[in-house]
Amino acid sequence: MVDDFQQVAKSNQNIQTIEDMAKFVGNYPEFRKMQGNVSKHVTLVTEMSKIVEERKLMLVSQTEQELACNGGHAAAFEAVTNLLNNESISDIDCLCLVMLFALCYEEESPVQFMQLFNKLASQSAKYKPGLMQFLLKQAGVDKQTRDLYGNCDLLNIARNIARGRRGLRTSTLNTSLFSSKTWRA
Repeated sequence: MVDDFQQVAKSNQNIQTIEDMAKFVGNYPEFRKMQGNVSKHVTLVTEMSKIVEERKLMLVSQTEQELACNGGHAAAFEAVTNLLNNESISDIDCLCLVMLFALCYEEESPVQFMQLFNKLASQSAKYKPGLMQFLLKQAGVDKQTRDLYGNCDLLNIARNIARGRRGLRTSTLNTSLFSSKTWRA
């Protein structure tokens, strides 16, 4: 879109004949519309880039990815602790990191998980101790039907996709039945 606009803008700068002028006047409304769209696009991308930079979202997402796919709870604990100490990281992003750590390493390192949550709770009073217990009760190891995060190699991903496709129709049907019952109630 930006490249197309630049080409049109260059062609508009090369007006030498009356035919060029007539062509420019005929295409001017479309040019203004394109200019407005490009301006909105650039403004939106600029604002999104500022938010990503201010909230350090690239660093947060990299840590989330490493938590979900890489082993080694010691390195994960250190990475999450470092982000909790970073004042640029928002409370909600810190909460997501601690929750992901809890789901990944619930059995391996419950003490470290509680240290992370206590650190988070000390930074913000809105996080109560029961929050993590509720998370683990609803989505912890006891509720998981398979290893959610440990099978990140290509072969296991392919197996999981194949298994997921077999159960897709059933889960869609169950969801739609649940939804229809909920709406009727």
